[in-house]
Amino acid sequence: MSEKQLLREGQILTGSLFNEPMRVETVRANGPDTWVAGLVGMQSEQFRKVTLTRHDLESLQKR
Repeated sequence: MSEKQLLREGQILTGSLFNEPMRVETVRANGPDTWVAGLVGMQSEQFRKVTLTRHDLESLQKR
């Protein structure tokens, strides 16, 4: 990643990529600027495994 970690477990992601806020459960590097993340919906509690690029992460708000 970079000096500032772009994605970490426990983080909440919001943005146009998801229809609800998502909590990061797992993170695994999948190349130079790509990560596979296990996410859980804050309302639905549905688990999703997604691949996110650096560009995707820059378009999301993170708490």
